[in-house]
Amino acid sequence: MLKIFLLLFITSIALINANLEDAVNGFFEQRCSKGGNPNAYSELLSASIRVKICVENNVPSSVNEAETFKAICTESYDNIYKCVEDLLEKFEPCLEPEEKYLPDFVLGSFNNTLDEQCKDSGKFFLEQRANLKHANCSVASGTITPMILETCAPKLKLIEALKKTDFVLRQDELCSDIETMKNCFLDVFEERCENDTYTQYIETFFSPVLDWCTEQRTNNKLGEN
Repeated sequence: MLKIFLLLFITSIALINANLEDAVNGFFEQRCSKGGNPNAYSELLSASIRVKICVENNVPSSVNEAETFKAICTESYDNIYKCVEDLLEKFEPCLEPEEKYLPDFVLGSFNNTLDEQCKDSGKFFLEQRANLKHANCSVASGTITPMILETCAPKLKLIEALKKTDFVLRQDELCSDIETMKNCFLDVFEERCENDTYTQYIETFFSPVLDWCTEQRTNNKLGEN
């Protein structure tokens, strides 16, 4: 689960259904070609493959989740961070001026998330995960992900926006979609689970990312004064 989370987070895999996959790939191919570097898109694809391999190589496989998490928080953190930086460097030529905040968003959210979850060697986070088996939810665990996709993905502005050739991912819109996604996740679990075990777990993932958004809004207001 930890390895899957890192892969999803680092490669910025959004909640996009399969029907949009070709459109998304085509969008980035077109966008990367605008910067004047004919190899920008292929370099971005290569970097995305490297970062996945990097995570696989730096997250140890262990039946003991506590040991795996400890390794992520101590031995693997710097290596994974450098791999993310490499991906973002290749992503830079494909960004519009209004999107230049994205590398800072990814790295800032990555740092905030790991800092939060690695407190006390991840003890609090691991306790939350252990408590999930007591959540008493009315749906099988294997069906919850498709249910979330079906329920929450249509609420994201990003889904429709990606279909437009002139789409620009602005900071306030991204942060708004993340907030929407968090609230939708919470609604799904609150309706189907008898206690707040899952809601606490979801907050652990989303709060560090939204903290970055809050910090930026505060900084922007200070800059306006």
